[in-house]
Amino acid sequence: VIVNRIWKRHFGTGLVDTPSNFGINAEKPSHPELLDYLAQFFVDHGMSIKALHREILSSAAYQLSGAYSKANADKDPGNRLYWRANRPRMTAEQIRDSVLFVSGALKTTVGGPSATLTPMSPRRTIYGRVSRYKLDEYLQLFDFPSPSQTAEKRFSTNVPLQRLFFMNSDFMQQHAEKLAERVGGEPTEEERIQKAYRLIFGRTATAAEVQAGLEFLAAEPMKQYEEKKAEAEKAKAKAASDGSKGMASAETKTPEVKDGAAPDGPDAVESGMMAGVGPQKPGAKVTEPSLPITVFGRYLKVLLSSSEFLFVS
Repeated sequence: VIVNRIWKRHFGTGLVDTPSNFGINAEKPSHPELLDYLAQFFVDHGMSIKALHREILSSAAYQLSGAYSKANADKDPGNRLYWRANRPRMTAEQIRDSVLFVSGALKTTVGGPSATLTPMSPRRTIYGRVSRYKLDEYLQLFDFPSPSQTAEKRFSTNVPLQRLFFMNSDFMQQHAEKLAERVGGEPTEEERIQKAYRLIFGRTATAAEVQAGLEFLAAEPMKQYEEKKAEAEKAKAKAASDGSKGMASAETKTPEVKDGAAPDGPDAVESGMMAGVGPQKPGAKVTEPSLPITVFGRYLKVLLSSSEFLFVS
């Protein structure tokens, strides 16, 4: 059982892909002799998990590339025979921690109480509060298993709201801005792009990627932001001209905000990781300062949303 679970951790699927069920009704092993060999190896080496990891990671199967082969895919579309390397998407915890690490905000302190996951919270996601009554929306979006029951494995979904999270969430934008500050010391845009690629992908950018980045920066005027700002200014000028500014009733008057927080109420909740993706909840507190949105920050958000960053090859 333990050998199968460790194999599953490295390959995405187990030799028996029902890790909690090795009975008659379970899935048959894809490689029964390999499973027996690894189990015997585990026993012979004093049940050392470290030795088992080394044996699996030094195997030819683990070192395969992710290259596609139509002939192999026709025979084994699910890759149960491990003819190629799988490219698993990072889990909810890995995605959040990776963004925090790249932006330089990750706090690696060990231990302490759990806390609500918010856009600017620097703690690792493992310390995020998990409620059995209502699971955090961000964790739920990225396939965190239900905490009210045991789960032998995580399923991976691909839904539009996941992409909307990368496009619109305050978390992604704010940490892209932090990353922009981190690379801002470089003298030219080309060097800032190169440093961003090294931090995000662990490699240098190609000439084509640098050129694409420069073209994005030249053509990205933050149109939506500017349009909304112009609209607000126009409405403000109209209100001042017709004297409607002082005619707002108490029912429609916006409550005064002090220190970045709305007045407390029965519905007041801290803004979570999903802030910015959909309509703000009534009475939500704005408890964290926001960095101004920049063109370079929007570019970095695109890089942080790429498959190369989100998938482990």
